[in-house]
Amino acid sequence: MKIRAVDLLDFDLEREGEQPLDVFDQKKLDSAIEWFVKYVVYKQKNTEVDFYKGFLHESEGYKQEIYAAAHSILKLDAWTPDMIGSHRILDRVLASMLSKDSHGNNPMVDIPEIKEFKKQAEMDLDLAEDMLYRMLKKDPESAFDDACFLFGRNYHLFSYILFTRDCTKYVPIASKKDQHYECFMRIGADTEGIINCTWRGYKHFLKVHEEVRKKLEECFDTHVTLLDAHSFIWILREAPDDFLFQWEFELEDFLGGAEKLQEFLFDMVLTKDYTVENAERSKKIDEEIEQAELNDDEKEAVLNVRLNQDSFRKRLYRRYGKCCLCRIHSKSLLTASNLKPWNECTPDEKLDVDNGFMFCPNHARLFEIGLISFTDDGTIMISNDLDEVDRVYVNVRPNMRIEIRDGNRKYLKYHREHIFADNVPETQKAQEAEVI
Repeated sequence: MKIRAVDLLDFDLEREGEQPLDVFDQKKLDSAIEWFVKYVVYKQKNTEVDFYKGFLHESEGYKQEIYAAAHSILKLDAWTPDMIGSHRILDRVLASMLSKDSHGNNPMVDIPEIKEFKKQAEMDLDLAEDMLYRMLKKDPESAFDDACFLFGRNYHLFSYILFTRDCTKYVPIASKKDQHYECFMRIGADTEGIINCTWRGYKHFLKVHEEVRKKLEECFDTHVTLLDAHSFIWILREAPDDFLFQWEFELEDFLGGAEKLQEFLFDMVLTKDYTVENAERSKKIDEEIEQAELNDDEKEAVLNVRLNQDSFRKRLYRRYGKCCLCRIHSKSLLTASNLKPWNECTPDEKLDVDNGFMFCPNHARLFEIGLISFTDDGTIMISNDLDEVDRVYVNVRPNMRIEIRDGNRKYLKYHREHIFADNVPETQKAQEAEVI
């Protein structure tokens, strides 16, 4: 069973005076992702990095299988309050703990632990089943700390129980917490969520996974689930602290040399500083266009084609996967658009992924000629030159928003000041109209 839902956790970390959490060290996570890609390719001897195929499925796919089996055993939709105290809730929870993967294994729990849990639960069945009902059927937050009081701070067990409830929102913590702790330390992640078996601690643990999930989803051309992020973090226990890849030369031989390895990483992930590579690629594109001896309009047309054939488009598609404004997701209808025009950019800016949005042709053209732009928080700005009737036809509304990253803002500032029609002097508009 493939769980492909992208979960969107809503953590209100500022509630009750809590401060927002810096969940990992960006540079360490970047290095971890590149190590991870190399490790997977080396292990399976092909370049497809997919959580549901090859090495990753073989090593981590058991979690999906166990979740599917356990969740089907629980049958949470059939739970009712009158089941509390009847032993039926406890029996289902115990049976879900004994669920197995396709090989008949479940490395996520052990029998002595289950037996001890059963013994403690039966000492006060009504209280135990009330707690389990609240944890699995209602609000886990209200039951988590009660479970700690009733059963002791068995972090591994409680996180596993919540994982069987919904793997798109909850993931387990290893019984040997030091292994998870080492993985967190490698990416500079906050370790409070591993150390403290409390609901607040577990929220921190999940928050780290959610932010890692977002990063992985940005890097790879696929949806990434919370459980995929869990598998990624768990595999990092095989990595050295500095993420130096010990089989680098063997991997280079497999891919056809060091240059081929770098090209593969360039196309596969969005983690490293691409300044030098961007400058080299943009210089090559400029040279190709100049040598073609075209007029200005033809050069612009060729440039648009070239941009949408380059890895720049591929990287934008991995980041957005749809029109940033209207959510059209058909790949053939999407185009890469620079925020700051090509001829105004430095070489490294031209192919900087932060200097790009992915739009449908309609919105790409509106953005290109300055009839729309965006504020730093992503709110759409609509030019007065676009009348109310045309706004309807081109699907532009004042309540539309776009996702903005920190790196976009310097380019958007240029677009607002120099491209957005309402800020362009009338003399410049007249000159542009004459050209058209």
